[in-house]
Amino acid sequence: MKLNEIFLINAGMNITRLNKESYDGEKVYSNEDIINDLCHVSNDNSVSKIKFENRFVVRKGDILYNLATSKASVVSEANQGKLFNQNFVQLVSQTGDVDSKYVCFILNESQLIKKQMYKQMQGSTVPKLTPSILGEIDIKLIELEKQKLLGHIYFSMNRLAYLSELESSLQQKLMTNILTKYES
Repeated sequence: MKLNEIFLINAGMNITRLNKESYDGEKVYSNEDIINDLCHVSNDNSVSKIKFENRFVVRKGDILYNLATSKASVVSEANQGKLFNQNFVQLVSQTGDVDSKYVCFILNESQLIKKQMYKQMQGSTVPKLTPSILGEIDIKLIELEKQKLLGHIYFSMNRLAYLSELESSLQQKLMTNILTKYES
């Protein structure tokens, strides 16, 4: 099944067209935000019921795909209300039988998906993934309970990797501080 048969694919806005008074630069969803959303797992799978006037504003539970880094994640509550720019596309489910974390897993890790994307971009002068190319990607949906399990495991794995990196970084800082004290 093609991605555009399961999801409505909304491209982000060109924020250079906004005047400075109409938005706060800190309220734009960034590459750092997508990584944080991918690594900071919440067990809450709910989607925000808050309605925003602007279609370029993300809600908790939305799936955003970064066209520049080819990474997808589920928007966390901490990033709700931010604008998403033209580097992102928002995937809005048109059916109820899909788990957003599973979709992120498939888009981020599946070799079959990566091959399809590469094949779709061949022949382009500048190979860049576009919303229309993303929509043409075929994905296989498995039963919903398995999707939920795989999506949960994937996000938990990312959280564990993030925490391991953080622990290593903190240990290095601690050891450096101890060594510099002995140096003096």
